[in-house]
Amino acid sequence: MLTWNDCVAFYNPTDEEIRALAARERASPVGAGDLGAYLVYAADGAPGLSRRIVGDIAAAQGKGDRLATLQLKAVLRHFIERHRPAPLPAVCCCC
Repeated sequence: MLTWNDCVAFYNPTDEEIRALAARERASPVGAGDLGAYLVYAADGAPGLSRRIVGDIAAAQGKGDRLATLQLKAVLRHFIERHRPAPLPAVCCCC
């Protein structure tokens, strides 16, 4: 059985990321941490999690929940900053 520390060690989520995923999936924080760790390393990875957060933002906007919208936008911004792919090295066509 995974502990909270095991889940956090997989991909080092923020509390806000865990809460957002737990609310979306109707899971416990530990379950959300486990799911997040799996999804970060899945084939679709971080882009898939980003799309989920974007969907949650749209749902919050649709309900007129401005606070949830702002919170989720902050979660998305932070998630992208932490899981942005490394830029590809510049390649010279002359070499």
